[in-house]
Amino acid sequence: MVLSTGCVASVVSGGLDGAAGVGVDAGTLSLGADAGGGEGSVFGDGGPVEGGASPDGGRVEDAGLAGDGGGSLEDGGGSLEDGGPPGDGGPRDAGARADAGPEDAGALPDAGRFDAGVSADAGVGDAAVPDAGTPLPVVDAGLPQDAGCLAGATAACVTSCGSGGTTSCSGGAWGPCVPPPESCNLADDDCDGVCDDRMGCRIGVDRAFNGSAGLHFYTTDDAEASCCGYQVETYDAFYLYDSPQPGLLPFYRCRTSAGAHLYTTDGSCDGESLEGTLGWIATGAACGSVPLYDLYQASTGDHLYTESGAEVSSAEGDGYVLQGTAGYVWPGACGGAGCVWPSPVAMAGSARVEATGFPTAWYGFPIPAGASFSSLAGSVSLSQSQDLYSEVLFILQDLPSGACPAGRWPASTPEFGPPGAVGIGQFIVKAPAHGTFSLPLDFTLPGGLPIGHCLLLGLNGGPVSTAHDMTSAADLTLNYTTAPSAQRLIGLGGEFCFGQDWGCQRATTDDSRSFAKVTPVGQTTRLVALYGDVSDTTFDGTSAFGAPPAGAWTAKNDFYVYHGAECSSFGVASGIAGPGDYYGAIPPDATLLLSVPLSGSGIGVATRPVFKTFRNLSIAAGDCLVTLWGLSGGGGFDDETQVAALVAP
Repeated sequence: MVLSTGCVASVVSGGLDGAAGVGVDAGTLSLGADAGGGEGSVFGDGGPVEGGASPDGGRVEDAGLAGDGGGSLEDGGGSLEDGGPPGDGGPRDAGARADAGPEDAGALPDAGRFDAGVSADAGVGDAAVPDAGTPLPVVDAGLPQDAGCLAGATAACVTSCGSGGTTSCSGGAWGPCVPPPESCNLADDDCDGVCDDRMGCRIGVDRAFNGSAGLHFYTTDDAEASCCGYQVETYDAFYLYDSPQPGLLPFYRCRTSAGAHLYTTDGSCDGESLEGTLGWIATGAACGSVPLYDLYQASTGDHLYTESGAEVSSAEGDGYVLQGTAGYVWPGACGGAGCVWPSPVAMAGSARVEATGFPTAWYGFPIPAGASFSSLAGSVSLSQSQDLYSEVLFILQDLPSGACPAGRWPASTPEFGPPGAVGIGQFIVKAPAHGTFSLPLDFTLPGGLPIGHCLLLGLNGGPVSTAHDMTSAADLTLNYTTAPSAQRLIGLGGEFCFGQDWGCQRATTDDSRSFAKVTPVGQTTRLVALYGDVSDTTFDGTSAFGAPPAGAWTAKNDFYVYHGAECSSFGVASGIAGPGDYYGAIPPDATLLLSVPLSGSGIGVATRPVFKTFRNLSIAAGDCLVTLWGLSGGGGFDDETQVAALVAP
């Protein structure tokens, strides 16, 4: 439950929900298997990176997908707006822009920037532990006893740690009692000596402080923790359980009449106003929990919660009075050193940004080695309260080795991910006006994509030209399997500006011109699927950008296979070409894989998910994948695709 008490003022439905004056296309492009051609782009590009400075003097960025550098307009200026103390009592919204070549092991590269827990029990389930009345009684070893058993038969048993396991019959005898997978129940289910040693059971609580008011604030929403005059002191300062468990109590978030916050297991909030439930807290030591001390300072009305005895002593010297213990919390996301997320992985995160410059908030999700990315569902979104241009690139990566701390990563993490990270998906959301702009996602990858060790989620972006308050959020569920996969990604994305002669990867004031990206195919490859999204938008109508269209507009985004010598018609062997007349020179035998025209009128944005599968579509060595961008209708415009091709040998 998310409760709003004015953290972001006057955010109304817009974008894909149809904000007044904002042209929007909320459709979802989801096509079934195609026996013919089709390939997309958002990560890979076999060509060189175009890393020169953009015409406006900004930098060209590369997030590691494929070799096309982006740009970023950073003009600063503008007023900041905040709407009072935070009031969202809900759980964390939690849990790249690039384009990389087919052989690129780096992060999902930048296809061009405008430059200026799991609470379900994963155990045996219905295989209950036999009681004294069952035909197969439990014996000392925890196994059923019988004169014999039928080969292949299974039965319930009690494990050495007391959990309900299963045993199988082989050679006329029952085998060992196999423990169930670990579940979120404050118990050691899998008999490894540690309770709840898996990710997804607990949720981190951020600690923030408002220096001018002298008040502390605790929330599971990272974006809210930095809202309304508060600054984050510690992300994931301590952990609560994310769902009810036996022996735990709700830990309520309450707001006092003076505007401070207190947290308690008392559902009446000690007579103050209830805002929601922060999570579930223990009343005593359980599964590695530690006391959470509650201190109160009368002069400010502040409630300080800490696990540190040393901080208690220090705070008492500053006028705080120890009220007692609020309950018992957990110092980590997981009970053991080798914790990983079981499938599905709840990849969620949020970030509140005011400044220009495209900062990135990174989150880590440990998973087992040797897995395969099989499906993704959920949504990503951008919310803002002013009619100013913003954009956010949502980056999914896999880090095959190295440290993988769970939760929010330090701000020092590189903008487009740590060295060695490999892109597995990117999705772009743009907003030229106020509102909430959402992109729904739901697809399954045939044959999967190799991943393992550490999944990463990056929220990269914010205000483009004028500083203002903007919040990005991802709420995604990623499924993986243990089946091996030899498939890989090729990025086909890019970003191009029309109606002005600067910005994006390249720009033109002539709407009769178009842009192309050429990705050569070095060996015969089978196309499996295209996935990602397209976001086409006008700018906000301010003098920082080209003037918006006066009427209707249509942006063109098309994906082709060109054959043999046709690939040399662009004047480049690989990478970006244009502006030129590429739509007027499409070879008659070129294979159209996918066409995504998006339309609107006046200031507006059209964003659409892309997913299409292919059967038996082989691309020969010497052919090339071609992406084309064009516009009709005039005006300042940003046309961007973040689409990747999943290919097999």
